[in-house]
Amino acid sequence: MSLKNYIKNKSSESQLSLLRAGKNFIRDRVDPYPYRRYTSRHKCIFIHIPKAAGTSILRALGHNGSRDHATYREYKVANSSKFEKYFKFTFVRNPVTRFESAYRYYKGGGNQRSTDEFFFNIINQYKMSADDFCEFIADKKHYIYTPMFWPQTLYFLETAEVCQVDFIGKFESIDKDFDFVLKKLGIQINLERINQSRDDNRGNLVLSRNSESIIRDIYQNDYEYLDYE
Repeated sequence: MSLKNYIKNKSSESQLSLLRAGKNFIRDRVDPYPYRRYTSRHKCIFIHIPKAAGTSILRALGHNGSRDHATYREYKVANSSKFEKYFKFTFVRNPVTRFESAYRYYKGGGNQRSTDEFFFNIINQYKMSADDFCEFIADKKHYIYTPMFWPQTLYFLETAEVCQVDFIGKFESIDKDFDFVLKKLGIQINLERINQSRDDNRGNLVLSRNSESIIRDIYQNDYEYLDYE
């Protein structure tokens, strides 16, 4: 019997809870949020922008916990030394297809978090199409208040001239770009596509010209800085 199983069999639930709390406390002291064990193992920082294949990348790097969606600022404040030394990278996506993926994600229920449930109820209660949802997001300014809809450049740009990551990969060329990251880190791992939004296999949504115009206005900096058309 392993030591881990022996302790589980001999300890009460309250004792196990204390052990878990102590383990988490030590882990947080060594790798304070938003740093995780994979960051120290691979000496890298991945800025995880929602709906840009980030979950697949985290799993490939060995992180099976929660998704943090932290900006460069949070990493820099938590440990400026690691932030300066580690290889920093992110992945971005065309704003239109990123919005479409977010719509499918929420329409399908997301991961049952409070924000996911809120948008799930809004979409399904009012039978919102992707165009309806686009107008709703713009009207209620969720691109300011909800990280899922933040401009992507907000995650890694300090100013228009100061980028805080070493490499920006694109969802549209993820295999080639992630291979570049792996070579920089000196590791060999496979990238498995996971956490794709439900209905992704049913073809692309066709947004109206008005919706595409709204998205372009909201994410103007993304279009310009990331060279999307």
